[in-house]
Amino acid sequence: MLKVEDLAVHYIGRKTVRALEEVSIEVKKGEIMGVVGESGSGKTTLGLSILKLLPPNGRIVNGRIYLDDLDITSMTEEKMREIRGKQISMVFQDPMTSLDPLMSIGDQITETITTHEKIPKREAEEKALSLLEAVGISGDRFKDFPHQLSGGMRQRVMIAMALSLNPKLIVADEPTTALDVIVQDQIMDLFRSLRERFGVAFMLISHDLSLELEVADRIAVMYGGWLMELSESNKIAEDPLSPYTKELLAAIPNIELEDQKLR
Repeated sequence: MLKVEDLAVHYIGRKTVRALEEVSIEVKKGEIMGVVGESGSGKTTLGLSILKLLPPNGRIVNGRIYLDDLDITSMTEEKMREIRGKQISMVFQDPMTSLDPLMSIGDQITETITTHEKIPKREAEEKALSLLEAVGISGDRFKDFPHQLSGGMRQRVMIAMALSLNPKLIVADEPTTALDVIVQDQIMDLFRSLRERFGVAFMLISHDLSLELEVADRIAVMYGGWLMELSESNKIAEDPLSPYTKELLAAIPNIELEDQKLR
């Protein structure tokens, strides 16, 4: 479904930053692909590249990105606007920077739907209500504003919005940052259930390997812009190949790691 081939991305300035080098990743239909690494590893740059949302100084200097038969790297911005949301969506790290504080959560999802689909507003509202319920938010919160929700609920709203146009792939960039441990687990469970219900694939970007091991089918480990290792989650947990992956595993409490091996 999604294929990234030998991708290299540089940030141009007084000093060129090589954010990605020779990165190749494939995400299969309905798969949950984890991408893990520390700050500066290139994992967020990878996600932004897939949606062609790099900042102005970001350049794809080599490689290709394909979604099925579509070559994303050669697409114009006009064409990408047709692709974003409908085929690929993104959930950003901080919902409060993405949600309109002056519009109810239900109206925001409804507006996303009516902007891209020619359907009556009432039908869009019913779909928005169904999506909120799918992510665990009751219908009586439809007219609530973002500030009335907890951090975990705001993230659920962003996930509902990402689902609203039935994409094939959702890229989630650090979706559990700043959430407590219990809410983090709930969000991970939500990704699993949404994959089963809607058949959507996820690319989950995180610095936390323990979270990735809970939910991902496969995990890509990144460091310094390079892909260090890519394997099934159980192999990453039991027999890591990269010294960096071994360091990440060593930082996970043993009781937590044993629990993930049993999943």
